[in-house]
Amino acid sequence: MTARPVRGWCLLAFESELRDTLTPSTAGNIRVVIVRHAGEVRVVDGDCPHRGAHLAHGRLERDRIVCPFHGHRIGLGDTGDEPGSCRFRVREYPTLVVGGMVFARFGTGHEHGLEAYLTELDHTHYVITGFTMPVRAGAHWVTENALDDAHFRQVHGIGTRPGLDVTTGPDGELVATGFFALPRAAGAGRSGDGPVRVSYEARVYSPWLVVSALGGSRPYIIVTGATPLPDGTCTVRLALVAPPHADATPDGEWCREILRNSRDGLERDRAVWEHLSPTTPFSPTPQDAPVLAFRDFCRPFQDAGPAPSIPFRREAAGAGTS
Repeated sequence: MTARPVRGWCLLAFESELRDTLTPSTAGNIRVVIVRHAGEVRVVDGDCPHRGAHLAHGRLERDRIVCPFHGHRIGLGDTGDEPGSCRFRVREYPTLVVGGMVFARFGTGHEHGLEAYLTELDHTHYVITGFTMPVRAGAHWVTENALDDAHFRQVHGIGTRPGLDVTTGPDGELVATGFFALPRAAGAGRSGDGPVRVSYEARVYSPWLVVSALGGSRPYIIVTGATPLPDGTCTVRLALVAPPHADATPDGEWCREILRNSRDGLERDRAVWEHLSPTTPFSPTPQDAPVLAFRDFCRPFQDAGPAPSIPFRREAAGAGTS
């Protein structure tokens, strides 16, 4: 496996993972430094423009990184310094820090309303950063999973009939909506036999980031970021966004249960992802329409570089049986 081109939003880290000042990170084949200083978090290119040393292993002096190799003072982005005040500079990326999550946006465009959406959620909900999980598969599989209608019943025992409807949101994000038939113990907190029908919505902001909302009597939202790694694998980070319960903070045990269930679900998915054949052509069925919509959504993220290898035969749509 090799790194895919990375453009758009990535969930690079939880704030709890950051060092005091300089933290190395990566998004595909882009090495970056997460800089924490004076109450700010910034994301900049990690390669020194002089000889390529990793700047995260240097030291921060005010608004400069001192390179660990030759001691050059490296400027961070376009800081408005006078011309000639700094010989070397590194590019800075748009950065969003919300609810203990650190996001960076790579490439131009592809904002899709994430900042406004998460900022509003942070004002009205509680964000609980959950866990990280290494996955020996491409990050796009993780995001695509939220729209893979056919897998919910097979892998997770969840019904989705009728299937997911996919539209484009007001800011260009991809939105899938539908209903899940959940076991009562997992769904709405009500006793009795039979499944509970709850609403489901997945908002895709990039090939590496999806925000999923589940309804019911105790609704909640899951933020899932799959950060691509240079070898073509990824690191998954998952956070729970919960509304206040009875005008108070969410119940701790309930939050832990949701996170346990989320981890268990990802473990089941991981067992499939890590044994997929990436070279087998995709022969879609009618039930795969949301997956096809996701792959169409991903194409603009690939325009500025070589397209990732996702075997795909659009003309086969409609063939076969579900």
